[in-house]
Amino acid sequence: MRHACASVLFALVGLALSILAAGAATPQKGSLMVGGEERTYTLFRPAAKGGPKPIVMMLHGGGGDGARMVKQTGLARYVDSNDFIAVFPDAGGTQWNDGRETTRSNRDDVAFLLALIRKLVAEAGADPRRVFVAGVSNGGMLAQRLACEAAGSVTAAGVVIANLPSALAASCHPARPVPMVFFISTDDPIMPFAGGDVKAGMLRGAGGKVISGLKTVNFWARVNGCGADTSTPLPDRTDDGTMVVLHSFACPAASTQFYEIRGGGHTWPGGAVSDRPFVRRLVGNTSQDIHATELMIQFFHRYGL
Repeated sequence: MRHACASVLFALVGLALSILAAGAATPQKGSLMVGGEERTYTLFRPAAKGGPKPIVMMLHGGGGDGARMVKQTGLARYVDSNDFIAVFPDAGGTQWNDGRETTRSNRDDVAFLLALIRKLVAEAGADPRRVFVAGVSNGGMLAQRLACEAAGSVTAAGVVIANLPSALAASCHPARPVPMVFFISTDDPIMPFAGGDVKAGMLRGAGGKVISGLKTVNFWARVNGCGADTSTPLPDRTDDGTMVVLHSFACPAASTQFYEIRGGGHTWPGGAVSDRPFVRRLVGNTSQDIHATELMIQFFHRYGL
């Protein structure tokens, strides 16, 4: 009975968010100087006036950019209806400096993101007390690095198909708990669910080592002072080779949730499926049973979005 009630609630929330996401804000390009280099981003501001607005910062994967992330996530469609600022930063190269040895560079991407937050507060009416960061793959690892090194600047975080880099796990000591929601696939051909080496090469990752998906989630559950998790299978809505299990941890204040995408690949849950068979074979299945963007927004609303 409890599972049935949870399924109904899940469906109603998703439907409500889908209805609210009918329109989309207008993109604006911006830049700022960090470390002697011009860094760029794409910004969406809500139409409604009023007090300071929360920020949702969305970080693209390796080889991508902010504009591609706009299309991949559909986040801009929620800006006006949910009254927040969405920002899509650009890495400035092929990879974010996310804590892996293979992505290490002279670019201080944590400093860039913190400088971007300060700029949005000063010039775009953003609220520094409500800053939500999310990312996919390379961007999901950087989101975790930001939570490790600047937890006081992160209200909550969302991580998609991104384990915690092994080197970062050894040095990560967040100053405070950070609410986290994860979407990690068990059959990801690039980001190894069991941990180990990230695949490298064309249309793949930048290599480097990561801890397992389960250890990643448990790492943040420990940071957040959580107890045991409760597992709830979600409705298997489509014949896409995947099913989803939601793991909800018992946490005193900073929640930790994990959407385990069984059979899923290196893709954005609920996102578009490539029409090229080669790409589908390379990245694996895309789950259509859930929509990561909607569920992130739902999770962030619990913390002031």
